[in-house]
Amino acid sequence: MVLCCICGVEITSTVSAGARCVQCLRSEVDLAAGVSRRGNVHQCGTCRRWLRPGGTYTVAENESRELLGICLKSIKGIGKDVQLANASFIWTEPHSKELKVKLELQQEALVGVVVRQTVIVELRVNNLQCDECKKSYTKHTWDSSVQTGRGMETARRKIGFIDAHFHVWDVSDTTTSGHDPKVLFAPGGTELFDRRQYETACNLGEDFRHEGGVFLEAVSVCHPGLRGPAYSSHCMSEAAFAAEELVNPSVERAYVLVPTCALEQPDAEEVLMKMSSSPGIRGIRQILNHQPDWPRNTDLGDLLDDPLWRRGFALLQKFNLSFDLQLNPHQFEKAARLLREYPGITVIINHLGSPRLQDLTADADKYWQGMSELASLPNTYMKISMLCYTDLNWDSNPTVLDAVHRIIKLFGPERCLFATNSPVDAKDGWPPKRLLAAFLDLATVYPESSIGDLFSGSVRQRSEHRRTLMMLEQLILKHKAHTKLIQLTPTKEGLDFFFSKERDAQDFVSFLKNWAVVKHHESKHLVSHNAQNTTYRFKRTTCVEVCPICRDDLVFLPKKTAQALGGLPPLMLCLKASSQLCLVDPASSRCVEVASAEYWRKPFQSVSIPSKLTEFIVLDIEESDLARGHGGSAASVQPCEVEIARIADFGHNDERLTVRCHLGAILHVGDSVLGYDLRSLHLGMDEDELGGVPPLEVYLVKKKRPERTKKKKPHPKRGKGVSTAASGQSSFLEPDREDKQPTMPAEDEHPEDMEDEAAEMKAAAEALLTQLGASGTFRSADEVEPGREDSRQPWANVIMTWDMTDDLYKTRRCKAIVAEAPCRLGEACTFAHSAAELRPFPWPEPLAEHWRGQVSIGVVEHAMFWDLPPIGTLDVVCNRATCLGNPFGSCSYADPSQRPPVDAAGWCAGEHEVLVSAYDEYLQAVLSQDASTDLQEEVRRIAERRSLLLSDAWEKQDLKREDVRSALDALASQVSRGCFLRLLCHCRPYVRCHAESIKRYLDQFTKLDAGVPAPLPNQGPVDIEGRVWPSSAAAERCSIRTKRLTCTRAGRALDPGSMKSYCAQCWSYHSVVYFWPDWDDVWPECFYRDGYVQCTSGADDADREDDCAYVDRPLCSFYVRGCCKFGNDCWYRHAKRWPRQEILAEAMRC
Repeated sequence: MVLCCICGVEITSTVSAGARCVQCLRSEVDLAAGVSRRGNVHQCGTCRRWLRPGGTYTVAENESRELLGICLKSIKGIGKDVQLANASFIWTEPHSKELKVKLELQQEALVGVVVRQTVIVELRVNNLQCDECKKSYTKHTWDSSVQTGRGMETARRKIGFIDAHFHVWDVSDTTTSGHDPKVLFAPGGTELFDRRQYETACNLGEDFRHEGGVFLEAVSVCHPGLRGPAYSSHCMSEAAFAAEELVNPSVERAYVLVPTCALEQPDAEEVLMKMSSSPGIRGIRQILNHQPDWPRNTDLGDLLDDPLWRRGFALLQKFNLSFDLQLNPHQFEKAARLLREYPGITVIINHLGSPRLQDLTADADKYWQGMSELASLPNTYMKISMLCYTDLNWDSNPTVLDAVHRIIKLFGPERCLFATNSPVDAKDGWPPKRLLAAFLDLATVYPESSIGDLFSGSVRQRSEHRRTLMMLEQLILKHKAHTKLIQLTPTKEGLDFFFSKERDAQDFVSFLKNWAVVKHHESKHLVSHNAQNTTYRFKRTTCVEVCPICRDDLVFLPKKTAQALGGLPPLMLCLKASSQLCLVDPASSRCVEVASAEYWRKPFQSVSIPSKLTEFIVLDIEESDLARGHGGSAASVQPCEVEIARIADFGHNDERLTVRCHLGAILHVGDSVLGYDLRSLHLGMDEDELGGVPPLEVYLVKKKRPERTKKKKPHPKRGKGVSTAASGQSSFLEPDREDKQPTMPAEDEHPEDMEDEAAEMKAAAEALLTQLGASGTFRSADEVEPGREDSRQPWANVIMTWDMTDDLYKTRRCKAIVAEAPCRLGEACTFAHSAAELRPFPWPEPLAEHWRGQVSIGVVEHAMFWDLPPIGTLDVVCNRATCLGNPFGSCSYADPSQRPPVDAAGWCAGEHEVLVSAYDEYLQAVLSQDASTDLQEEVRRIAERRSLLLSDAWEKQDLKREDVRSALDALASQVSRGCFLRLLCHCRPYVRCHAESIKRYLDQFTKLDAGVPAPLPNQGPVDIEGRVWPSSAAAERCSIRTKRLTCTRAGRALDPGSMKSYCAQCWSYHSVVYFWPDWDDVWPECFYRDGYVQCTSGADDADREDDCAYVDRPLCSFYVRGCCKFGNDCWYRHAKRWPRQEILAEAMRC
């Protein structure tokens, strides 16, 4: 032993070099003298990659080995003299933009003596954008681009216009066209207004290109009083005259014909048979305007009531002809009832239903009610024409303009058609050029694709879809072909991809060619040129055109293309669309594969897409003797003959069909199958185009599979036999998943049964009120609100009123008022509507002593509505939907009999003791300074040792240790400043609650002189119980703010994770999804249908997809409360209704 030469401490001779002890040696040797205590690291704020010292960016997770290596290279002073023994991260706040690294340095201070020293280095995280992200935010930094679409356009094109309604006639004395010179006029003094005169008049200006039109008959207003075969001959003469003028090989434009037929006459079927076999004829029109009458209808009367006419109307479906419906507004409802019986007949309503200005002003309700019924039918279309019949100056009349926009909104742009009604409108000062210019001004508020539908798309029935591009989008994401992409721009025809290198663009084009039928051509543009070294810089663009044919499309092969592919029929089904097209003929089950090069040499188009499919039922199936398909997609093709019936015909007729198809391998009797019904589809082709080969009446495409519903799998630990109710959870903010809401009565229920059901509900409600000490009375809805009655739902016409006894009257706050919703009972409500009305409750619920103090505890179900917080107190939710919830849901018992007994209220006190004890251990682990163990692993370790099951709600949040710590620190900061908090959980005072552990922790920060809490700012009046009454004007609003939704209710309780206030309604929805929506997040809008939040579009997208008649739409909950901001334009139904669950809710509220 020797003595230290500095402090005199005895040391062993092994460290006698220098005769210094370890402490003195450390005081003399500072290993961190040359090590910088502060530094900087750089991270790209867009892609979140970290900058390495070499100038490259790399991906690294927080507290990972990769990030630690980047940090160590950024620290100066670690060299050969000072060695690094160990390094680790010290936890910091994720948003602090700071990293702390703990270093263990070592150095040989003397011979045989090694000294270690710990140093903490703070590194500041600075944002520095990487080169790739700079290019994505800077214009013209790309070197190569790929443009994809269904036909690339290099120049602005005119709007193609197909006139959906025009006339040609001959009113000369020697006419053979069937027209009546006494009724019709000579346009511009010209008795023969033929095709040349019409096309000359259609000088549409620079914005439009005239491509064709639909000829409409005029004989249905001619020859008043003439009936029988003589009138039918005039109808056939007009059809022959129009066909000679418009449908012949010398005509460049495309025209179709809609002649007339007197459907009420006995020879109607014979006339329709002749017309259906004539080229170019697609439908029939017969003017039905009655009162005011059009010329022939004065004698015929209202044909909609004529059974002979209705019988002739039904023949249109047999001959696959459409019907142009021209009628008056008072006939709308009658026509809608008729059209519902014949869903297979396409009906085009003419001239907005022929309204006068009075129909849009004084009689507007009747007009729009009938128009809504017509628009709800999927087989109806609307022609926007002859607006001068309503007002000669319609373009400056806001009533007419608003009516047009509303009709386009009802039918949709795809079911509306602009038409000139030439030469009738031209006579009133509206020639086609002026008319289309006014239509274009009217259509500027709609998207460009909708403008095309209004002027031509609906008549052509083109397959303007983006399904091919959507498929490519999914493939690009699946195979990560977008990793080298720096910018993506959507365009009208497709997508533009931008790359920083030409090689990346070429690889992307190769990827597209491997997955789709595409063709491409390249171009380049000179950007700069250096004459000194003869270098050039180009921007290269590759235009990729994608084949528009998709799987399950019905395609038409031109005659030469069909012969080149081996003599195929003109109509084929697309079985598969990838790098090549696989087509199948259902009649022969013959398959052919069309390569990409072969397709682009002779391209063909789809004539119908899957949105036009009709549902059939399989009645019988018989295998065919034809050979099966071979190879690839054809391997599953098996020919068969199927007897089918259309689903829509059930209950109307017994029509059956036997067709051939290729689905013999998967079809069985009773299956539903989807197919193209060519009897009701207008493909726009003649027999000559079909090559004389008659097509099948129905092309079956695929089997309709039932919608699959995801079954909830049992919890891997809890199993099926353990209920979440055992854990003390309540169904308010953490509802039972198997709990079902009461259902609405079906539409086909008998009124007598519903009246009996209403009587039973009355008796049950009266019994409930009697138990509560109330005497109930029931009155009809008409007694309370005259005129309010719903004949379909007798039980909905009952309103309950009652008088409570003096002991209970006005002793509780009305939940509707607390939720900031108007109370339906108004002054008749027995609950308090203001602080002045509240009376003391005679039997107050006892509050446990250990739940009181500056930090108190409350019951969340009570606190959200009637148990408001005391003055100056903030409510904080601490259930399992937040980061302060108990992660342990229930105990796991090998034998169910081992579970402690449950009291009368369903609470198991013994199990709560175990759960709270486990939470105490969990809380200690969270607050422990040793953060080496992951929080999730720590929780599972505690659960396994104590035989506990974890809560699903807690696991879904995927919490980290810092999340819980930050929430506790935020609450402790509030308490230290003297703020009063009330922790809300589901437990009751007579069982242990995990909130008591949180209260014990927060009590360390309470002020001894806290005294009585002072009123908080933005709080309303205080009632006799010392509770703050809700005040809409002063209360802080709910914090829900997204792009589409904004909650306007008053905030009710704080979330400890964010310290933001949310209303009771949003808290309930949060307990289902377990997250709060950010600005860009999507929170299901159906959660808000009973709330105070309306979508910016006026209706949910899900509801608009399932569009229905106005009377069948969901009730607008905002209108019931008197706060719908959309008024008459609201998509939902504006009518008061008292559903059964609301009646029960009113009774249970007492």
